[in-house]
Amino acid sequence: MSLQIRNIINNEDIDTSSLKLDRTYRKMLQKYPGITEGEHVVVQCDFTNADVINRVATYVLKQDIQFNELKIDFFDSVKKIDWFDPYKYVRGANSIFNNWENFLIMFKLRHELIHEMEYTRLSYHKIASMCDNTMNFLDATMFIFQPEFREDVIDRLKSNKALRQRNLIIDRALRNGKVDSALLNTIYE
Repeated sequence: MSLQIRNIINNEDIDTSSLKLDRTYRKMLQKYPGITEGEHVVVQCDFTNADVINRVATYVLKQDIQFNELKIDFFDSVKKIDWFDPYKYVRGANSIFNNWENFLIMFKLRHELIHEMEYTRLSYHKIASMCDNTMNFLDATMFIFQPEFREDVIDRLKSNKALRQRNLIIDRALRNGKVDSALLNTIYE
């Protein structure tokens, strides 16, 4: 994710002064030629903190006029993308849009496990859901931040008609062993 944010800041020449980053750090980095604005941002931001991830990613995305008009933040866009086209890496895992609060708890659990060496009991189902949610979060992030998918992302985020509904119809037809070309045409109109 930090790579995508760095690239967008650099490629689209985004002014990051509103992020209120440490200016003394910026002065130190100026000693090293070639440090880009995007690198300056990702080095200073804690991408293990959910609030920081949402704040920085939302700021970068809102530089795009069409995304800004949606009036949603980065996390809301991830949930909606996942809802549109749900995918399970782990059978039985809860989808990220249904499991969002537990997904956010994962950031706290990570800190407790890694930095505080706390013992934590988690069920297989909870671990499986967290792993599944992480993979889907990363997939949605890649999709949202890739410039070549920008139009498709905006269309999905604007739409009230879910790709999910289309996929369910196709899956049902495939399970029944018949896919009518007229049905497929109506789905993709």
